[in-house]
Amino acid sequence: MIPRSPRSARPPSAFTLPELAIVLVVIVVLALLAIPAIQARARARAIGSRIKCVNNLKNVGLALRIFSTDNNGAWPWQVSTNDGGSKEFLQDPSLAWPHFHALSNELSTPRIARCPNELTGIQPATWREATNNSAFSYFLGVDASEENPNTIMGGDSNLELNGQRLRSTLVTLRTNANLRFDNSRVNTGQNDPWHATPDTGNILLGDGSVQHVTSARLREALLLPGDPTNSIHRWLIP
Repeated sequence: MIPRSPRSARPPSAFTLPELAIVLVVIVVLALLAIPAIQARARARAIGSRIKCVNNLKNVGLALRIFSTDNNGAWPWQVSTNDGGSKEFLQDPSLAWPHFHALSNELSTPRIARCPNELTGIQPATWREATNNSAFSYFLGVDASEENPNTIMGGDSNLELNGQRLRSTLVTLRTNANLRFDNSRVNTGQNDPWHATPDTGNILLGDGSVQHVTSARLREALLLPGDPTNSIHRWLIP
């Protein structure tokens, strides 16, 4: 009897073309199901970041108003350091951080004065560590007035004037200033409508509200009602 040759067996790990097609289809379906969930989580993080930024700026405004109420309507930079203010530090326009320190009784932590999308500078946990302009993200309007709700009390400090980034300065702006937000805090990866759009930012008004504005709208806000030509604004930029 002639022995039969052994029948060749298909390796158990091999895939047929139909099996491979089914696996690929399953992978694609799972990916399509996962993408909306990932996008939803990204949107949730973005909304949380936006809300935190707005709340931080509102809390800075509230702290300023509490300080003003306790000091006969004066802002920190109008009150002597002997009385808990920061007036003497205006002599050095490159120092913005002492004016935030004057609010340490009203703000529990310096982190409140930082935008969550601020990726540069130091991130202090305590006021003792916040002795540098880079610890803060918002500018302060030296000429702010509670009586005028259109007054700009503060806002995102990622600003350019005539194409130059403003840093550590007391800048004087007129209504025709070539001012704009730069894009250092643009966060396109999180799909954040308040920080994903270039040339936009947040400003704090005299009534305590926070508005998200374009650079064009920011320049318009420099024009105070009833003073169409000679409005002057001084901003402390950290």
